[in-house]
Amino acid sequence: MPKTREFTWNGMFADRAIPSSNGCLEFAGYKNEEGYGRIMRLGSSWWAHRLSYVLANGPIPEGMVVMHLCDNPSCVNPEHLKAGTVADNVHDMESKGRARKRKGSAHQNSKLTESDVIHIRTTNESVTNLAKRLGVTSTLVSRIRNGFTWKHVELNHAL
Repeated sequence: MPKTREFTWNGMFADRAIPSSNGCLEFAGYKNEEGYGRIMRLGSSWWAHRLSYVLANGPIPEGMVVMHLCDNPSCVNPEHLKAGTVADNVHDMESKGRARKRKGSAHQNSKLTESDVIHIRTTNESVTNLAKRLGVTSTLVSRIRNGFTWKHVELNHAL
């Protein structure tokens, strides 16, 4: 039978947090591809940094996320964790140059390619026909054609 750990910070992290030279306590258990730790407690799965915050500070306020002040997703040091809004977290990422803004066809929700955009901007085909054929709205086609969106696609490089 697996060992049941005391539900305190020391009980959950004493043997799973490795000190590093920058003051972080690196989670030594399972981590996903982005470096965020996962921890199991009585059949429930927690993000390690969130569990660390809860055990050190109490419940995460409603509507808040737990931010890493150190920018290290593996860190579980409660002194490096802070509750904030999603907007606070996004602002923090952007101000530190960590935002992953995907443009164009690299965006996970994109229905168009850069070649489609070039075609939209250079063809005489109607907005309505293009929208139907490409599976997007006529508003999007108009915005692309008028240069309000997909601004990163330059025609002079494509022709």
